[in-house]
Amino acid sequence: METKSTLRENNIFWMRFLFIVAFSLMALSFLFSSPLEVFQGLKRIITSKSILLTDYMEVGNVGSAFFNAGLCTLVACLVVKFSRADISSVVVAGVLNLTAFCFLGKNIYNIFAPMFGAYLFSRFKREAFKDYVAFALFATGIGPLISYMTFEADLPIIAGILLGNSLGMLIGFFLPAVSKNSWNLHQGFTIYNNGFALGIIYVIFHSVMKMFGLAVENIHLIYMKENLRLFLVFVFMFVGLMVPKLIYSRSGFAEILAINKESGKSPCNYIGKYENYAILFNMGLVGLMGLCYLKIVGANINGINLGGVCAVVAFAMYGINPRNILPIFLGVFLAGHLGHYVVNSESVVIAALFGTTLAPLAGYYGPLAGVLSGFLHLSLVSKTGLLHDGFHLYNNGFASGLVASLLFPIFEALRTRKFKKIK
Repeated sequence: METKSTLRENNIFWMRFLFIVAFSLMALSFLFSSPLEVFQGLKRIITSKSILLTDYMEVGNVGSAFFNAGLCTLVACLVVKFSRADISSVVVAGVLNLTAFCFLGKNIYNIFAPMFGAYLFSRFKREAFKDYVAFALFATGIGPLISYMTFEADLPIIAGILLGNSLGMLIGFFLPAVSKNSWNLHQGFTIYNNGFALGIIYVIFHSVMKMFGLAVENIHLIYMKENLRLFLVFVFMFVGLMVPKLIYSRSGFAEILAINKESGKSPCNYIGKYENYAILFNMGLVGLMGLCYLKIVGANINGINLGGVCAVVAFAMYGINPRNILPIFLGVFLAGHLGHYVVNSESVVIAALFGTTLAPLAGYYGPLAGVLSGFLHLSLVSKTGLLHDGFHLYNNGFASGLVASLLFPIFEALRTRKFKKIK
């Protein structure tokens, strides 16, 4: 159990870390683009429809994608500070997950309404917003709906702004209630529970909207240019996460090994349980593993795939570790080779990266369970996008919830030969 001093120290450590991430991303933007190019690219990003798959490096430019990610991360940090929330793994993962998706769908315009919706829910329940700040951060996955209604729905601009943001607030308002109950379906065997819950909400919203003639053509705006500097920047960032453990820590690698023994079944709070430097080391290590996967399959180094790698890093403090993600990678890789897929296409690559949300199945039931989970995940995630037309950024989270809800009771029955309540 944490003491008050330890809790305060962790709050300071991780808030400083998140602010450093925000300002570093904004600073890195000028490594790739001039200030004018960043500004012009950011304008294009903000006014894009942003549905899957929209690569902000292609819509704007590499620099503006970095600046958008940094700026949105800064907003998320201020929201956490405003809420006065104690810093837990799920809060930090929520901020960094927002950062990851700022390369492929979230921007400084479309993130506010869903967060405000979660805030309104906390007021409605007469409870502190600090208990809902994680929901607010994850609710931003519905951002493309706001952008589309504002800029692409053939509505007057004021009407588009009002309608898009109203729908965003409404969905953000409902997310906490649905999320708290959707966990019961999978019992923590998908880490992206909020993505699953948001998918359930939006599929229903989308069905109603289609009754009124909403039809969206799927898009694939993908950055295809070779950019070795971009790859090396991410290598440097992930190695940088590992260095403090090697320099400042006196605990050796015992905690790294302990993290790798975690099943990852949520809730899985690493902060306060493990040394902060050990958590950073785990984050950097899985980030490098994600980059290696991109190179092994010959994938493009672009905003979509790098956003997927960053999402893996985000949840490396909330259940993900090298031991429980390797089987997922292998399962998706095998499904890609055996099925009618292009293994290095963005849709398959992000299925492998975001599919690591199923890591708890591998960590709890073993590697073979993880391989099967990854295999089924690719087959399902390629179909679930049809249910929301790309408006729901957490498509993999939605699909993984369905996979986990199917597989965990089967695995448990096989393991125990009887039905048993998961605690």
